Amino acid sequence: MAKDINLNSEAWCDLIFEGKNQSYGAYYLRKTSNKRHIQALIIVFVAALAIIFLPVLIKSVIPEKAQDIEVGPVSLSDLDIKEDVKEENIIEEPEAPPPPMLKETVKLTELVVTADENVKEEDMMKTQEELTETKAAISIADVAGTTDGTGVDIADLAEHKVVVAEPVKEQVHDHVEQMPEYPGGTNEFLKFVQSNVVYPVIAQEQGIHGTVRLRFVVEKDGSIGEVQIIRSVDPNCDKEAIKAVKKSPKWIPGKQNGRAVAVWFNVPVRFELQ
Repeated sequence: MAKDINLNSEAWCDLIFEGKNQSYGAYYLRKTSNKRHIQALIIVFVAALAIIFLPVLIKSVIPEKAQDIEVGPVSLSDLDIKEDVKEENIIEEPEAPPPPMLKETVKLTELVVTADENVKEEDMMKTQEELTETKAAISIADVAGTTDGTGVDIADLAEHKVVVAEPVKEQVHDHVEQMPEYPGGTNEFLKFVQSNVVYPVIAQEQGIHGTVRLRFVVEKDGSIGEVQIIRSVDPNCDKEAIKAVKKSPKWIPGKQNGRAVAVWFNVPVRFELQ
């Protein structure tokens, strides 16, 4: 009979506590002892595996100390740069063209009345005999050059000519990432314009009324630039609308790619008969 009963089974626990009070902890502890023993064995087994493989895991995570590498001096002559750079990316040094042959010239000296001590030898006027004997042409400086008529006169060289570059006109944008903004908003600007516009008396007498549509440039510094009429009502009304817009204080300038730029801005100006 005893051989057929498993001492770890719940049936054996019920047989032992048969007829006894099973509300106490002894019955519960005896009944769950088998699970607790198994859990304890699993925890011990996992902890043993962690202790065994922990050094291997740490070694795989932490890199080995880098070995010191001695670097000797390197000369640029030892490096073949052209082998690493593509041929189309190699910038060849351009060869400057030879300077032009100059024509022999004699400096034209202007006749100026001054004290003898202020006259330099190179500024002395050439005598008529010297001008007759020489075959050089008269120019802006004394130059030793060709006398056979070939060559370039030094006065004709580009270095002695003033080249004035045309100023680059600032591009005005229609739309940008951040449009210009009047302090207080667009409605405040419309109020400002309407409060500053003057209704021409001649237009009132002739019964002229309507809305002038114009556009203006908000410059990079927020000031008002060029003003253009898009839709006209009357030349006098147009003129007064432009004056009112130009009285505007500075705006918050528009921005494109984080940089302040000039931007066009449209606005209507109303002229209404009372």
